[in-house]
Amino acid sequence: MVRVGVHSMREVLCFTCRKTSTDYIELFEKYICESCQNQILSLNPEDYGYSYFHNKVKILWEEYLESLVKNQVINHG
Repeated sequence: MVRVGVHSMREVLCFTCRKTSTDYIELFEKYICESCQNQILSLNPEDYGYSYFHNKVKILWEEYLESLVKNQVINHG
């Protein structure tokens, strides 16, 4: 299920920093804490840390796309 939303209700593990947080967004059934969100929004491509977050978001998308492919195969094959 594709859901994007802002949550502040339970403690979750951040997909990018691996710390727990109660302030986060949910993106494709993964969580990004408020601290990481703020870092992502403030980074420029030439900044230290940009490639780290770029790679984490890339992994998030790849895992999501892989799950879509897997579900298509399971549901139709």
